[in-house]
Amino acid sequence: MTTVTIPTLETPRLVLRAPQAGDFADYAALLASGRAAFLRGPFDRTAAWTDYCVNIAEWVLHGVGPFVVIERAARRFAGLVGVSRHPACPEPEMGWIVTGASEGRSVAFEAASRLRDWAFADAGLPTLVSYIVRGNIRGERLALRLGATLDTNAQAPSPDTRVYRYCAERTLA
Repeated sequence: MTTVTIPTLETPRLVLRAPQAGDFADYAALLASGRAAFLRGPFDRTAAWTDYCVNIAEWVLHGVGPFVVIERAARRFAGLVGVSRHPACPEPEMGWIVTGASEGRSVAFEAASRLRDWAFADAGLPTLVSYIVRGNIRGERLALRLGATLDTNAQAPSPDTRVYRYCAERTLA
C-alpha cells in the first residue's frame, strides 16, 4: 500500500488542506455552477465525482495535487487550488477555482500564491504553468498578478488555451 502525505498549507486567512470525502458536495455544487465554464463545464454530479477522484489521484501518481481551500474566519469551503500532471497537459499546471462567495476578495490570489511557493520550494518543481482558456480574462489577470508571463512558445493542451509560465527564480527571489 502506498502512503501519501499531503501537507497543510496556511496563510493568514486560509487553510489549504487535503481533500476529504465531506468536501465533495461543495465541489460538485461548484462544478455544477457557471463558475466551471472555463473548465469546460458545468458538470453533472457523476462528472464532478470523476474529476474529483482523478485530481486526488495526482497525489499518489505524481506527489502533487489539489488542496481544498478553507476560509478561516467563515470556516467554509472556498474552492480548490492545485498542481496537476494530467496526461493532456505538457507541463505541471497550477489551477484554481473558487466559489462565488470567495470571488473578488483575493482568496484565489492568496491560495494560488501559497501553492506556487510550495510547488517551487517544497515540491521541487523548476517551472509551473497555468493553461487558461481564451476569454477567461479574470484567470489571465490573476496569472499575471501571480507573476506569470504569457509564453507564446509553449505547447498548449488545446488551440483555445494560452500558457502562462511561472519561474521559481523570479518568484522566490
